Amino acid sequence: MVWSEIWDSSLHSLPEQVKRRLNGEKIKADAITVNVEEQTAVVVGSDPEPYRVSLSECSCFDYASRELPCKHIYRLASELGMLEDWPKVSRSGSKAALEDAQAEIERWRQEFLAGNISAKKYVKIADALISK
Repeated sequence: MVWSEIWDSSLHSLPEQVKRRLNGEKIKADAITVNVEEQTAVVVGSDPEPYRVSLSECSCFDYASRELPCKHIYRLASELGMLEDWPKVSRSGSKAALEDAQAEIERWRQEFLAGNISAKKYVKIADALISK
């Protein structure tokens, strides 16, 4: 399976998805068993039963409720070398804000994609704007 054929690439830069990818990076190496040939994984998590993961679905509640990549799917994609590197952070990025919250989130999304801010900074800004 090819990652880009399963999920639209624009999805991965949305604040909630960036947060999930960051959380996927926190999954400890000894908590995931990857089957490279089948492109699947078993992840030991907070549930009593381990999560069954493929590039297109996961047995966790997050995936079942949203049908979008969860942290387990992002971790599997990372283990298989299918994720693009994070944009490189440049300290010269702009910090001006727009009045409209949605327009501002989109602006910061573009800053993230251009490498002007880090993924963590992007999620933090988006969370702050959403909670206004």
